[in-house]
Amino acid sequence: MAARKTLFAASTFSLALFTCPWLYGQATGSISGAVTDSTGGAIPGAKVTVTASSVGVSRNAPTDDKGRYLFPLLGVANFTVQVEMKGFQTAKASDIDLQVDEHRSEERRVGKECRSR
Repeated sequence: MAARKTLFAASTFSLALFTCPWLYGQATGSISGAVTDSTGGAIPGAKVTVTASSVGVSRNAPTDDKGRYLFPLLGVANFTVQVEMKGFQTAKASDIDLQVDEHRSEERRVGKECRSR
């Protein structure tokens, strides 16, 4: 009888161990986009920073050769996206609410206008 209880406990533990990763929902999202100048040309090498001040998290990354950026695996929070590049005015977007499994695209235009498109 004790062997049967041990086998049942081991089976239950193994089942839980191997199925939990599939049942566990990921509470993350991502922010991506492209950075362009006032004429629509890509800005490679711009510094893009995402900040969630409510949780004290800040990450930055440069744009690629086509001006694109990606911040995967961000937690659910309210973010600010800031773009900086020497020779351009800083562009900033605030109050970006990222929800579970949401993938936001934030296109930024830098230059004298500093408007988003």
